[in-house]
Amino acid sequence: MGHSTLKNLPRYPSYLEVIAQLEGDSVDVAQIAKASLQAVKRQMTSEHTVDIAADAFYVLVKLACAGRKKEYDNVLEELGIKLDKPSSPFLLTAEIGEYVRKRYRGSSASFREIAVEALQNTVTNIMVETLPSLFEASTNDIALFIKSMGKERTFEQATRSFFASFVAKTISFVVDHELGNVVGLSAFGDNNDAAYLLHNIDTYTHDIAIVVEEFSGGWLGKTYQQMDGNIGREESKKFATYALKKLRKALEKTEGWK
Repeated sequence: MGHSTLKNLPRYPSYLEVIAQLEGDSVDVAQIAKASLQAVKRQMTSEHTVDIAADAFYVLVKLACAGRKKEYDNVLEELGIKLDKPSSPFLLTAEIGEYVRKRYRGSSASFREIAVEALQNTVTNIMVETLPSLFEASTNDIALFIKSMGKERTFEQATRSFFASFVAKTISFVVDHELGNVVGLSAFGDNNDAAYLLHNIDTYTHDIAIVVEEFSGGWLGKTYQQMDGNIGREESKKFATYALKKLRKALEKTEGWK
């Protein structure tokens, strides 16, 4: 065997490698990647986007607070959510989405729906891991789900899932917009190609979102204690703002070009 130099392999593909799946005769991948990444980073620090993301994240925080208490009805009512009994996790998920929509009724529909989908996907994912079955779930299972949200590890997973999904959907929206500006095409015109690209964007953002998972559980425990079990919007927004800044830095570190 001869001598060889081993380079450190990246833990995950770069942003450029993810977007490179768009390569075609009329597509300058580097141009699309750079333009879309700049647009994504602008969105992640815009006050409006941060407000929407923070409000959606606030729902997860309130669910986590509720999970550490014996009663959860009051916490849901604070969000304007009143479930009939008997109810189901499906209805809770729908009501959670309506909470965000109502607060941003006159805002940009695109990023409002991005936040709603990221939040509902996260809640559904936690339910799948927590409940015996979603198809036979009942009111008691809502209590089981909320109780699980109070656990530090579950909240860490929910936080990572939410911000990963929010950033992934933002990237998808911006890439499609940038591609349309440049060549008049959609990034998601072919169903198979679209599914593959979306899967890789989801994987990429889930990988980099470990940076928010790592400190979210400790933040919940400390802040819950400091605020006597009632973490408010202000504290949630501070966390969400910091989380998006951390993710923006993670995006910059994995750009894929010099």
